[in-house]
Amino acid sequence: MISSSGATCVFIMESALSKGLPFSAVYSVGNAAHTCVEDVLEYVNETYGTERSPRTVLMYIESIKKPLKFLKNARELIEKGCRIAAVKSGTSDAGGRAAASHTGAMLNSDMAVDALFRKAGIIRCNSRGELTAVGAVLQHAPLKGKRIGIITHAGGPAVMLTDVLSNGGMDVPHLPDDVMAPLLPELFEGSSVSNPVDILSTGTAEQLDKCITFCDKLDNIDGMVVIFGSPGLFSNADAYAVIREQQKKCKKPIYTVLPSIINAKAEMDVFVDEGGVFFEDEAVLGHALLKETGFIAPDAEPDPVLPNEAAVKELLQGHKGLVPTEQGMKLLDLTGIKRPMNRIVNTEEHAVKAAEELGFPLVMKVVGPAHKSEVGGVILNVTTMEAVRTNFKKLNAIECAEGVELCQMEYGLEVSSE
Repeated sequence: MISSSGATCVFIMESALSKGLPFSAVYSVGNAAHTCVEDVLEYVNETYGTERSPRTVLMYIESIKKPLKFLKNARELIEKGCRIAAVKSGTSDAGGRAAASHTGAMLNSDMAVDALFRKAGIIRCNSRGELTAVGAVLQHAPLKGKRIGIITHAGGPAVMLTDVLSNGGMDVPHLPDDVMAPLLPELFEGSSVSNPVDILSTGTAEQLDKCITFCDKLDNIDGMVVIFGSPGLFSNADAYAVIREQQKKCKKPIYTVLPSIINAKAEMDVFVDEGGVFFEDEAVLGHALLKETGFIAPDAEPDPVLPNEAAVKELLQGHKGLVPTEQGMKLLDLTGIKRPMNRIVNTEEHAVKAAEELGFPLVMKVVGPAHKSEVGGVILNVTTMEAVRTNFKKLNAIECAEGVELCQMEYGLEVSSE
């Protein structure tokens, strides 16, 4: 565990330990005046041993001061077999706008953090509870698909879990009658084996054992969730012992929902003491599974080569804050990024000449204000010379205007996820 906050670190640990999620080391960097999260991540990476180090790192992060260092060490840890989940706070739109307006800093923006985490290979979480839930999921062997078999003795939680998984893109496949027919005689009358497999509230530890063994051999599921609370008829100790034994020998990961945190507390404590990790709520588990299965490990990539690196450095030398439009366009050209052609003008006559060179339709934007749309500084689909003249006067009259940009208008997606 690596945290930017001591108190938050304690809260996360309390939540995790109660679910059976143990820690081998905990680091809290406080205000990061001397040591920041990236420094600790580097230490964990440099001292990492495949056989002796934990395979999961959880992080609560308030600031990332050295993004390149963060990226390098996170990727290297993941390449060594470690899995990382993290919460990054302070990414609201208001906070991002304030940072951009005052200092040009963008790393606190939600979009920038999301991109950094994806590139690093980090599973992003949005709360302490989600972080510990994902951490608990990561203690199991990785799922090799998105098909889940549910074994339960309570119908409601199984239905709610099915909803979460199905709505999120995972599958709770129907198990055909002919395939499941050998299992049905082993259960009490009224049980269902179509998936979810419902052994009823009277189901025994022996029946649970048979269901898990049977489902582990099926080709059309990739993992199992066992939901077992307290029906009030007998102790859950035998059932929880079955789950732990099956988790050790089954080929497929088995996730455990133990909702009876009061009725079966003693049995749950034994389950945890013997190395078990569990979830109190099936929906929390479902969303954590969606986080894991939605994660795509980054491909190994060579060190990037920046085109025209010397010219780029010269252009940015001594510069801080937001990059002016003209300078930004030069950067795009130097790095080989394709863009619509544009002109920046200061007179109406130059605007007309630029329109003739660029062709219609055009976008016209004020140069100067950082948030152009908020001051009425962006005009789309300009198609005539008369509109060019009129819009130039309008944009050039905006307070703090330093000129007007004319740009070829493009249609389609601004950003693609591919």
